[in-house]
Amino acid sequence: MILLKNIYKSYGEENVLKGLNLEIRENKITCIIGKSGIGKTTLLSILANIEQIDSGEIINNNHKISFVFQRDTLLPNTKVIDNFKYILGEIYDKEKLGTLIDKYLEKFEMAEKKYEYKENLSGGMVQRIKIIQALLYPSDILILDEPFKELDEEMKEILVTELKKINKTIIISSHDLDLVKNIADDIVELK
Repeated sequence: MILLKNIYKSYGEENVLKGLNLEIRENKITCIIGKSGIGKTTLLSILANIEQIDSGEIINNNHKISFVFQRDTLLPNTKVIDNFKYILGEIYDKEKLGTLIDKYLEKFEMAEKKYEYKENLSGGMVQRIKIIQALLYPSDILILDEPFKELDEEMKEILVTELKKINKTIIISSHDLDLVKNIADDIVELK
């Protein structure tokens, strides 16, 4: 469990989080919802120790985290396979990594793109590669910032199915309320 008590975060004069209290349950899927600009990405960045809070207390937030950012985080001018090797090459031996990559590329209907350069991929394909990287990275917590944004309905269902199989703490921000209701154990609305 991660507990946030009276969290404040601002950027200059703009107060983004004001007195936020939140409990993230272990091995559950927590979905963060709210209008654009309300602080969802900021909250996820705080949980991932990327952003620091101005004040408040975070209890039990020293976990190994895997994060799917909204922005494109794949290496430029690099093949899909090499993007996987860069992130995961020192974690798995070569044979195991190759097997995992093939399995997940197949699941997410990307097997034929294994040797494609990132620049030749659509936004949805880039999103799938980022998601696969995060799924394969050994972590206690998986954080996904708007993971459904670039995905078609079929890929959304594949991702939902995969996330429901995972036995770890998952934190998702999303605008897709139907998917959130389908996947979440807990829903937190930022206002």
